[in-house]
Amino acid sequence: MNVKVFVILVFFVSQCIAQQFNPPIPDNYRIAYISYSGETPDIFMMNPNVMKSAQLTDSEMSNSFPQDFGDGQTLLFTKSKTGNGAGGKLYTLNIFSKVETPYNPSPITTNAKQERKNKQGTHIAYTKEVDNFRELFVYDISTKKHVQVSQNKANNNPAQIEMSFWSFDGNQVAYLSGKDYYNLYLRVYNLTSQKTTTVTPKGFMFAGLVWLKDNSSFVINIARRNEFSYELFGINLDGSNFKQLTNDPSKGNIHPDISPDGNWIVFESGRGDESNNIYLMRPDGSNQIKLTSGKAYHGRPAWFEMK
Repeated sequence: MNVKVFVILVFFVSQCIAQQFNPPIPDNYRIAYISYSGETPDIFMMNPNVMKSAQLTDSEMSNSFPQDFGDGQTLLFTKSKTGNGAGGKLYTLNIFSKVETPYNPSPITTNAKQERKNKQGTHIAYTKEVDNFRELFVYDISTKKHVQVSQNKANNNPAQIEMSFWSFDGNQVAYLSGKDYYNLYLRVYNLTSQKTTTVTPKGFMFAGLVWLKDNSSFVINIARRNEFSYELFGINLDGSNFKQLTNDPSKGNIHPDISPDGNWIVFESGRGDESNNIYLMRPDGSNQIKLTSGKAYHGRPAWFEMK
């Protein structure tokens, strides 16, 4: 096969792959994920339009939980001695040079954890322990005021996930709290009304959630009581239209993340006879597409936008 024919063939294959995605995935979007292709988990990055991946880390340590740092060239990730990230430390990773740098930012206030800035750059949500209860706070960057959002001590909700989730418009922040970690409720605080809405009608075990771009609905990752796997469900902010989107009782579907344009959800699935792999789907659960294959574990996916 001559070079010209080969180039045409490669272009044709890449176009066929890209045509699976309707609406199209922008050319500057990537998916970061971890893989146990070696003895320890390392971070890889995929261009979904050609389904081609590149390895970014290579060490005897566990490299996991990648997320977009927001500058178009840097990932934030956890480096630890254990596969589950316990006791790990944060690092930044330049996706071009592959240089890793310890990341030790000063907290916005004493003992603040899991600081999350909205896309508009106006507010930061964070968790802080108050009287042995985790509480969610929101910091207004312009006024420099801290507002306590949750009332877990007053409502006797000792269980709260440290992580919070901003809506696309940056005006609402979601969080999870309840009596215990088997019965967590999805709650949403609105910056404008300064009111909190409880979304889910009862408590669940949660493994993540994403806002949809309409700012009034979610895809949540839950395990229902007496069921052994986590699945993806859609639900509206008012609790309506609760609908199961994935179904694999043997291994489940977990760790969703939504693309920056809100058109695609990437997630990890254990369906089939292989180990966990990376899949895409539309926010309504349609057009589920497998991106990775093989018996090595591939998981913890996160969208990345190159700039």
